[in-house]
Amino acid sequence: MPAFTKFVVAGGTGKIGRQISLALLERGFQVTVLSRKETDAELTQKGAKLAIADYSSDSQLTDLLRGSQVVINTLGMESFAADLQTTLAKAAKAAGVQLFVSNDFGVDYDIIQAHDQLDLHAFVQGKADFAQTLKEIGLDSLQFYTGFFDSALAWLFQADTEKRTARIPGTGDRPFAITTEHEVGQFVATAFQNLKEEELRNTTLRFASTVLSPNELFKQVGDYKIEYAPVEDSERAAKDLSLGLESFAGWLRLVIMHGAMSWEGTNDSERIGYKPTDDVFANLR
Repeated sequence: MPAFTKFVVAGGTGKIGRQISLALLERGFQVTVLSRKETDAELTQKGAKLAIADYSSDSQLTDLLRGSQVVINTLGMESFAADLQTTLAKAAKAAGVQLFVSNDFGVDYDIIQAHDQLDLHAFVQGKADFAQTLKEIGLDSLQFYTGFFDSALAWLFQADTEKRTARIPGTGDRPFAITTEHEVGQFVATAFQNLKEEELRNTTLRFASTVLSPNELFKQVGDYKIEYAPVEDSERAAKDLSLGLESFAGWLRLVIMHGAMSWEGTNDSERIGYKPTDDVFANLR
């Protein structure tokens, strides 16, 4: 029997949250979705309970979380500016929640912070610092690192699917983890289905649908004219926060170029019991 059966997914109607909610429901878990939407036919038909969350009300949020065992945060990037993840975690602690899954789906901050040629980008500093916040709150935690989403590949490599052009930073020979949004949900739900409680508390799990270098990625997609961009382009962009998301993209390209996203020796899919099958190339075809 799974160690945990009652889940709350904050932001559970969004891209990643929906996939996690659906995957949990497929496996028979009880799921409450916190959302700004009053209705969601697909989720409710599959058995989810939908609840409107007021993140400005600690008492209302605590009441919504009461009775659940695990809170999974999938709120968007904008929630970090308002520190909603901390608000959610404090409410979870007050409600007696046993485990908090923080919004870490993506790059592995531990690996990046240990890398001597990489610094954290300002956009994700709050995410990286949140593990300490959870310790201070006194709430057990679990982090899932899933690499880059396949839906972001065209943006990351400035790929034009009609003109069949793309820009690869550096030499393009360093492998990096790619995961479909669907398999993020499958991996998370399978972990809760198969792992023991002690394997889920205060730990990190990594997963990828595939691990490829940019060169291998576009070779498998085929028919792309590739321009190799100087490393300095990404370095300049990463430092210039006025560029917004393009600054963040520059930093992500540096993470790939320095090999900090390969999941080498740390891919937990086999241990968890999930074999990836999704097509990660669909958004580039």
